[in-house]
Amino acid sequence: MSATGTFRLLLTVQVLLSFAIPAIGYYSTENLPQPIQQYLNNLPDFPDPNSLIGQYMYAIPDTILLALAIAIVLVLIVNLIGLWLLRNWARHLYLAITIIGFAFYVVDYQTPIIFSTLEGLLWDMLNIITGATIAMMYLPPLTDSFKARSTDT
Repeated sequence: MSATGTFRLLLTVQVLLSFAIPAIGYYSTENLPQPIQQYLNNLPDFPDPNSLIGQYMYAIPDTILLALAIAIVLVLIVNLIGLWLLRNWARHLYLAITIIGFAFYVVDYQTPIIFSTLEGLLWDMLNIITGATIAMMYLPPLTDSFKARSTDT
């Protein structure tokens, strides 16, 4: 398989995992031990109003949050299309989105995160594939394809 084919396969797997992980997480909580289920049921709403992000989110009207969520989803879709077409701007945007996503993850999660073994395994796979995707975008031979497309219109 060519480098481009491998890269596109990694993108496809990322999209599939991004949909599978929340679905598995939703249905796998009933398999957790009873004390953990009780703990999960007693957690505050997400985001926690006392967390860094929660303080701002609860102050913003719902319509603005919905518009922001739609804009984020559209940016992610455009970025995925740009990566598929090997556009140079898309790889820089992907790296920025990944860094911002991890920053929010580290800053806002101040409580323990509980998930099933399968969900944890899939999260780890997604993180590894994300790293492999970033490495492929910036290392030869795929970086040359991105640079060649940057001069295209």
